[in-house]
Amino acid sequence: ILAKKLQVPMVIAVTNRQNGRRWAKLIPSNEIDSWSGISTPVMLAKSNDNISAQVCEEEFLNVWASLGAQV
Repeated sequence: ILAKKLQVPMVIAVTNRQNGRRWAKLIPSNEIDSWSGISTPVMLAKSNDNISAQVCEEEFLNVWASLGAQV
């Protein structure tokens, strides 16, 4: 509600505490009205696949970098 009111992007950030994987999704401010939810990707729950771990981390860092964070 606040992102919609302020007309700013919304970020969903999730950390799997069991395996330490992080994932984030950016919802642009112009898409918040039509946003109906998103589920976390299956690769967030995997624990023995280095490729999917790398993809999760890259997506996480790309979201923050797209907002101007130094990553």
